[in-house]
Amino acid sequence: MSTPTQRAVVLFILGMVISAAGCARATQERFYTLSDSMPDGTEAAPIGNDFVEILPVSLPELLDRPQVVLYDEAGRVHMLEEDRWAATLKSEIRQSIGEKVRHRLGMIDVYHTPVPHGESSKGKTYRITVSVESFKVAPGHGTMMQAVWAVRSIDGSTNFVCRSAYQMELDDRSLSHAILAYRKAIDALGTRIAHSIRKAVQGSRDGGAEQGECIPR
Repeated sequence: MSTPTQRAVVLFILGMVISAAGCARATQERFYTLSDSMPDGTEAAPIGNDFVEILPVSLPELLDRPQVVLYDEAGRVHMLEEDRWAATLKSEIRQSIGEKVRHRLGMIDVYHTPVPHGESSKGKTYRITVSVESFKVAPGHGTMMQAVWAVRSIDGSTNFVCRSAYQMELDDRSLSHAILAYRKAIDALGTRIAHSIRKAVQGSRDGGAEQGECIPR
């Protein structure tokens, strides 16, 4: 027969186990990505033997964190402790842009990969830098993103800087639609960059140059 002390010890241990299990459930984290979860596998035919080199993305300090960051109508910032990016947001943006460029131009990202240059090389490498100046996703209201980015070929024949702005209404207040808003904004940026690189490639062959939102340097 157990003594009162033994029963107290058993109840204490049981309580600790239940408490730990409750805390584990309460702090369960969910992870999200900006990459296409189900890509269709199709890619554009490569443009010559050209490559891209996408450098690390620059982000405001407020967004440079693991948590998903959302805004409300009053301008308050909400950092969702249990909802996080699968990689750093910088890496997520860089990877998403690389996917867009690859799917639309057939060019692969050779960042940290040695590529031959010079007279023996038949293609060019276009170096891409991206600086996201602001990125606000407010469920129930809208999404706004502004970014400055530049494209420069390693041989110096192409060099321009561009500014892109993206804005979209976001009536749905659910987190899934907020993540989708993040993805749509970066998809639009990646598509714009791919379009400009295509024009740069064609311009280098036809004597033209990128114009519009982009300024040659």
